[in-house]
Amino acid sequence: MTAKKRKRRDRFSLPLDIAVVTLSDWGGPHFSLANDLRRVKAALLYADSVRLFSHLPALLLSFQEAERSSPQTLVEFLAVQTDEALKELGLADGHGEANPRSTRRVVRTSVAGRAQESRTSAALARLGDASTSRSHVSKILKNAGAEELEQLLDAGLVVVDGVGLELTSIGDELPEEYASALSEVIGSPTSYPLFDENTSVLITDLMETGKLVPSSIALKHAVQVATGTGLIARLPVFPDAQLDDILAARDELKSPLDSYREAVAEFSTLITSAATDPSLEADLDDLYRGKVQHRLDQLHEGLRGTKVAAEAAKTMGKDLASWKGASISLFTIATVDRDFVDLGPAVSGLAGVLLATALTSLFDARDKSKSDSLYYLLELDKRLR
Repeated sequence: MTAKKRKRRDRFSLPLDIAVVTLSDWGGPHFSLANDLRRVKAALLYADSVRLFSHLPALLLSFQEAERSSPQTLVEFLAVQTDEALKELGLADGHGEANPRSTRRVVRTSVAGRAQESRTSAALARLGDASTSRSHVSKILKNAGAEELEQLLDAGLVVVDGVGLELTSIGDELPEEYASALSEVIGSPTSYPLFDENTSVLITDLMETGKLVPSSIALKHAVQVATGTGLIARLPVFPDAQLDDILAARDELKSPLDSYREAVAEFSTLITSAATDPSLEADLDDLYRGKVQHRLDQLHEGLRGTKVAAEAAKTMGKDLASWKGASISLFTIATVDRDFVDLGPAVSGLAGVLLATALTSLFDARDKSKSDSLYYLLELDKRLR
């Protein structure tokens, strides 16, 4: 799409800003942003901008900053983390087992003597088997998905909002700051949130206890966003898609995305589950199998049919004697818009009539496929392979 066309398109477009809201489990053996990144990637293929509302990325970014600064800064960062955060970061004692109390004792001892470089180094070593050596920390960050998150942040495509939750205050009780920020996200009728399973459970509990009053329009938007991103995530190629391919498709498929959003608005009315219902994922599965998958198969076959028509026209042109003097390359014609094709020199005699008919069918079939509201998903399937 040219810059002029894109500008004309954007003139009447309201930006779609999605708030991805996640709440990961605690006490796991590994620190991972897979849950966050999976939803962020789908949101990037549906939204104009994405805000990631999650405490885990906030922790990871702070951890990364400390690791890149100095050993002392890393130790000081660890000293203020909760037991849950230290476990999540995969820190271990000398026996290779998670031992946050031992870790905390070591790092706090080091912080108390922060002026002594040797004590800092000793603290890092005592955490056992180089569990917080620079290389180990780098490995933790890489395995967690920090590189992809950093790429998105640097490109300005995602904003991480941890609402001050670097996990220095997370415990059994939900921090007041988190509940307040959550109310902002789903309390505004202009919000377009996307929840993970844990957040859905939390929101349901808060609504049932009267601690959270969401906007009914925001919850309607949440179903639309879940539908739009959920259908994208159900494409077989999506789970293994590379981030660079996702970003390239996002840049190149803006025009068919508009039509897809219109289709999503209609499809979402078929969803009977609320945005926070556990049954929402099953509803989306049914929608994909019952409505979307069949249409994508039809579109795919339709595009294959245009290739057959093009080949048939080429063969016809070679076989008929009256086509000998024509100067049109059917291969070229099949790859450009009909507005740029002049059939005048070619349409003579029977061959010309048949050729014109074949090309008209070819262009009609291709235009019909491209104008389908699910053409965006078909193009994603091709580009993410």
